[in-house]
Amino acid sequence: MKCNPNPTNPTATEKDKRKKKKSLLTWLINNLWELRENITSGLAKDGYSYKYDISLPHENFYACVEVLRQHLCHLPVIRVCGYGHIGDGNIHLNVTSKAYNKEVLQSIEPFIYEWTAKVGGSVSAEHGIGFKKRDAVHFSKSSRAIALMHQMKNMMDPNGILNPYKVLPELPVSN
Repeated sequence: MKCNPNPTNPTATEKDKRKKKKSLLTWLINNLWELRENITSGLAKDGYSYKYDISLPHENFYACVEVLRQHLCHLPVIRVCGYGHIGDGNIHLNVTSKAYNKEVLQSIEPFIYEWTAKVGGSVSAEHGIGFKKRDAVHFSKSSRAIALMHQMKNMMDPNGILNPYKVLPELPVSN
């Protein structure tokens, strides 16, 4: 083994090794992102995708997919997979089938929302509530929290022009 008499001045071989490691790391990062970006188009090849954007405690990430697979095992489902932002607890949960199937949808919802609430997660993660989940907010938020959200919305948007009819469910009418 050759010793470098001056460790603060790396030899050409050491520089070459560092360059190769950096190159490999860059390749891995680029390929990882490419894989991530192609998941949606890959799932689309199955046919129809039921998509959920939820947040969960980290220890429930894997269980979420397994529990939903088991729950749907008697239905014409091709795949249940989850991927996403493990660092912040968000998961993109996808269920695929050859075509849209009302029975599959009715079996997923409200089951996945109930399970998510049971483990301390939220029915909404990075993509928000929107039209599709506004009536599912109650699985993750109390009536008091929803009422407070309405108060804040009314205070900041008294004319209701920002995202009308989105985000919040209707409040029950009190007599």
